[in-house]
Amino acid sequence: MEAKINFKNRLPSRHVTEGPARAPHRSCCRAMGLADEQAHQRFVGVASCVTRNGIENAAAGVAASGGSTNAALHLPAIAHECGIAFDLFDIPEIFKRTPYIADLKPAGRFVAKDLFEAAGVPLLMKTLLDNGFMHRECMTVTGYGMAENLKRVAGNFDREGPEVAVGGPIGLVRDGDIVAIDADHGSLEVQLSDVEFEKRQAAWQPRGSAFESGYLWEYAQQVGSARHGAVTHPGEAAEKACYADI
Repeated sequence: MEAKINFKNRLPSRHVTEGPARAPHRSCCRAMGLADEQAHQRFVGVASCVTRNGIENAAAGVAASGGSTNAALHLPAIAHECGIAFDLFDIPEIFKRTPYIADLKPAGRFVAKDLFEAAGVPLLMKTLLDNGFMHRECMTVTGYGMAENLKRVAGNFDREGPEVAVGGPIGLVRDGDIVAIDADHGSLEVQLSDVEFEKRQAAWQPRGSAFESGYLWEYAQQVGSARHGAVTHPGEAAEKACYADI
């Protein structure tokens, strides 16, 4: 029988590793598999770990590392799956109050390898935690709270959103329009008069799709607003019975 391993300190360091030439990827996969098995044995399930505070912690981690803007889509989608009220407009509120720590490229000076060698994501998380930017007692997949896990730590704009396809404001913007971005106040406005906007809206026609069958067509029929993660079903909030228990 496989001996149990204490993943309290090991598992969180697997968020960021070096490239395949040097990183112990096999041991990472093995550790995660064993951790999953032990989580089931301790009854640590998705509902225990994925909470509003946990999602806010994830958003804080993205902000502190200068992480991908994809988080603005994926985190609301995860919340949606678990019936948690958290959408696209909650993301910038967390970003505004979270310091940018890691200074990673392309905007910063360092790369992910530098973060890994400086103790990785756990150090980033502990810095946020120690300074009040993360919720301390969130349950994690290790079976321990966030603060307990970190005790010993030292040291795509290529996606067209559904709003374009249904004639939302972003779908009315044309080449040559001036768009004003105010990061301090969290606003993005195209400099057009109300009259011009109404004129464009009246003339708008839905763009045809190159996909008239298959899974991309099916996705297009069901996908919702990017505000809620571009999801395709009502989510946990609408569930009357847990499908996992059926």
